[in-house]
Amino acid sequence: MRHVGCPFAEATFRSLRQRAGAYSDVRFVAVSHAPQAPTRAWCDAVAGGVGAVEVVVDEPRRLYAAWGLGTTSASHFLGARSLRHAARLAAGGIRNRHPVGTRWQSAGTFAVGADGIVRWRHVPDSAAALPDLDAAIASLTTDAA
Repeated sequence: MRHVGCPFAEATFRSLRQRAGAYSDVRFVAVSHAPQAPTRAWCDAVAGGVGAVEVVVDEPRRLYAAWGLGTTSASHFLGARSLRHAARLAAGGIRNRHPVGTRWQSAGTFAVGADGIVRWRHVPDSAAALPDLDAAIASLTTDAA
């Protein structure tokens, strides 16, 4: 997740939590760089808890770095595309909440097979570019070879 409080992270987490409940054979993991208590409170506020999603707290952001997720520019989350999408999310009830963590952190979504091979990845070019979680799941269920 970019940061706890980010509307794009909220939209992604809600979607992730929904799918985690439907696919018991897939392990869903969300990574936060906010401390445990704010992360838990945010998950409760935005999605009614973590559900079947495993939430890992990585305050020093070592996991982000290990997966190649660095920091972004101001245009990543303040560009016209991101601001338009944030307005659409706000109209649907998803707003910027009390942020904890850095807004500069890049998000990333990965689908990793049981063999440890990355089958699908999404590193957004703007904060508004949310991952296609259905494609991620499909990459795990259709690519058994």
